[in-house]
Amino acid sequence: MPEINFVLPHWLYWSGLLFFPLIAMWLFHRHAPRSGRAVSLPLAYFLLLSGGFVGVHRMYLKSRWSLIFIVLFIAILAVNQELRETRNVLSNANNRIMVTEFELEQAREAREKEPSPQSEQELETARQNLADARDNLVDVQQHSENWHLIAGWLGGAVIFFLLV
Repeated sequence: MPEINFVLPHWLYWSGLLFFPLIAMWLFHRHAPRSGRAVSLPLAYFLLLSGGFVGVHRMYLKSRWSLIFIVLFIAILAVNQELRETRNVLSNANNRIMVTEFELEQAREAREKEPSPQSEQELETARQNLADARDNLVDVQQHSENWHLIAGWLGGAVIFFLLV
């Protein structure tokens, strides 16, 4: 769950907004009169299934553990945003390599057609630009891998705390 990269269908989103409170109210009122408790265990389990990764069930049960889940969820959202930006930068770096490879090929063809000091200089510039673009790609890939690692650890922490 480290990356949230899907689009929820509108019908599912709106039906969730409609049915979630209704099911929660039904679960609460079904057990509240009999038990006399203000907290319904089936409702807590329903919240665990539907919002456990955020710690909603722990907030309902008034547990201080919910703070950990809220912090982890906010961190996952922040890392997800960073990963989205990193994907864009990575895509731009790949595009830059493709463009510089094309420019290098054009410079080679120009040198073969008409050798001159200027065409040699353009070829050398294109080679240097390609080397710079590849170095940049390596840096961007390392940066992306670091964010993926952080996202994996955060996802693992959520799973760990759910099991605890």
